[in-house]
Amino acid sequence: MNGNTRLLPLHVQPEPPNVLRLAGWAFVVGSLAAYAYILLPPRPMDAQWEFVAMTQLADNALLPLLGIALVLHGRIQQTTPWELTAFRALVVFAIGLGLFFLALIPLAIGDSQRVENAADGQLALVDKNEAIRMRKAETQLRQASTLDQLRVLGIMLNLKPAPSESVQSPAKELESLRKRLLEQIAYTRTEQIKKLLEQRAAVHARVGKDSVKIVVIAFLACGFYFRMGIRNLVLFRPHVANTPE
Repeated sequence: MNGNTRLLPLHVQPEPPNVLRLAGWAFVVGSLAAYAYILLPPRPMDAQWEFVAMTQLADNALLPLLGIALVLHGRIQQTTPWELTAFRALVVFAIGLGLFFLALIPLAIGDSQRVENAADGQLALVDKNEAIRMRKAETQLRQASTLDQLRVLGIMLNLKPAPSESVQSPAKELESLRKRLLEQIAYTRTEQIKKLLEQRAAVHARVGKDSVKIVVIAFLACGFYFRMGIRNLVLFRPHVANTPE
């Protein structure tokens, strides 16, 4: 060997990043950002806000679970102390999410009733205001003494009565127009009540459907998170091999 030959230092290739763990942390951080967007700013006494927030949380209930599963499944046997601390924090996070979604079940049931009651109250107020307006219109029509007054009232009230079928005297035409306008008011009022009842039924159907979705997903989510957390409590045991799932 030539005496001038120098040995080059051995370059050790760094360990490639664990793709499963990177993806898992991305899901965990992304889910925390999504939850913060849903829950901030909080309005805990507002039943409508609470119910909408719970619906959105149910839609994103399993996103953290996927991240936690990827991180814990992608862990290796030899870990640094800070990595072990992070894994333990994820286990606590999983159990905390299980408790959180468990608490959503009774809250969703109670808030669904509160939302329905609030919607019923709003519709009842609208119905009351419309009834008062219709009664005032009826009073004005009964007090009108000329055809011009009735025609003006009909235009103001946006009423379109059926035309008269025959030529009548002014007095009879006055009473005929009054009768047709009153019939139009009664028909309008009937349609208003029908529309309000349809709106009430639609609100109850939507709230009932969403509440069932929240309860079912929250029940499944709390079971999954508890199972994930309990199965990985081994990470808290000292001097225990940290083997993958």
